[in-house]
Amino acid sequence: MVTHRALLTCLILAACWEPSHAQDAPRPTRGTLITAMGNKQGIVVMTDSRASRGDGEGHFVADPEHPIQKLIKYNEHLVCAAAGLWLEPARKQSAPQENILPKLDIQALGIVQTYRDAVRSRGANQSMSDTLAGLSAAIRSRFDIQADLNAYLGHSAEEIANIYRLQLILAGIDTDGEPKIGRIEIGVSRERWDDGQLHWTAREILPRKQEGLPADCHGLMPVKDELVVCSAGIDGKEKYMLAHPEKFTQASIMRDYIAACDRDHGASLSLEYLKKLGHLFKFETGYFDDRVGGNDQIATIRKDTDVDLEMPRNLVPITNQAPFTVWICRPGATITGMGGGVIGSNIPVIFESCTFVTMQVFLDGNVFMHCIFRDSELVYRGGDNTLFEDDNRIEGNKSVLHSSPNSCRHPDIMERLAPQFDFEHGGTAWHGTKSQACRSSHLPTTLSTH
Repeated sequence: MVTHRALLTCLILAACWEPSHAQDAPRPTRGTLITAMGNKQGIVVMTDSRASRGDGEGHFVADPEHPIQKLIKYNEHLVCAAAGLWLEPARKQSAPQENILPKLDIQALGIVQTYRDAVRSRGANQSMSDTLAGLSAAIRSRFDIQADLNAYLGHSAEEIANIYRLQLILAGIDTDGEPKIGRIEIGVSRERWDDGQLHWTAREILPRKQEGLPADCHGLMPVKDELVVCSAGIDGKEKYMLAHPEKFTQASIMRDYIAACDRDHGASLSLEYLKKLGHLFKFETGYFDDRVGGNDQIATIRKDTDVDLEMPRNLVPITNQAPFTVWICRPGATITGMGGGVIGSNIPVIFESCTFVTMQVFLDGNVFMHCIFRDSELVYRGGDNTLFEDDNRIEGNKSVLHSSPNSCRHPDIMERLAPQFDFEHGGTAWHGTKSQACRSSHLPTTLSTH
């Protein structure tokens, strides 16, 4: 009988996966400035295009050579923009250039696209409130798993907490016909779960309030006549300008802003003016922090027309995320098929703390963390996206590894598998170091342990 604590399918709704074309792109971006502004004229959402590359020491350095897309069209009436994590490859801390699990790479706006496409395939017409809640759940589910995986791959707690931070803005015309701006912020921390272990867990972060500055936006806000401004990313300068516009009157844009606020609380400001105001926020921010810059990405939203996007060319594309399945087993639980097997598939499976008994387990394309294999057959044929680390244990005198000449496509995996089998008593011809065996044309197809 199969027993487990949770069976989770990431990005709960079915979705297609495309291979990533951005392996050399920056990992997270911490240089984004997003500004969403709305009044009775409509809504303008603006971001910059500059990426920031992690330098391996927790710092993020401006990378003007690789502009990235931070704003996407969600549907005909909504747009979504994200500040924070952009792309995080599944890499070991000890080998930062080696992407060992490409199907588990995470791209934040790719999660948004995947969720959107799944909702669309069901013919659902979600409200903005339901969309924000669904996106939050999809992102948090993926962050939970990826952060745990990063910890397993050797990344520090400080690095993980820094990587898995995301601020997301959803803006446009809701299903009730009213314009709205929504914002959520997500971060991770370690929490103790029911299994008694500490796991990285993603939560929504409540708004922050700094003295003398507007509080962070949170949740869903209606846009009526008066000007509403919601920001994300490196927005301290923008908030200061909004709180103290009288200190920036050398710019005619700010003088017009002050006059409009005095006249009608910004209700009369045109959408073209809001674009100029957003550009000024970006320019002033970039003057002090070069992680903000590059061409504007702009969405204009009016009640009676579709979203209008103004986007620079040659941005690194956003790709949908690969679905995968996670098994987290209860302490002491076993998975046994009475001769059955765990069959490999095109969808990666992450097994954590599971005990397999008398099973045939296909390793290719899957991840095994803290698992036990007792009197079981392990099959590895050199497949990509496979992780089998030292903390897995193989027990029982009937445990066997079935390999093939293709297994040595990934010798590091074989080097972790082979020491757990007893070659001297297993009747195999494989002796010596594992690297020598992988270079040999006489690699045995079966290894056993006693």
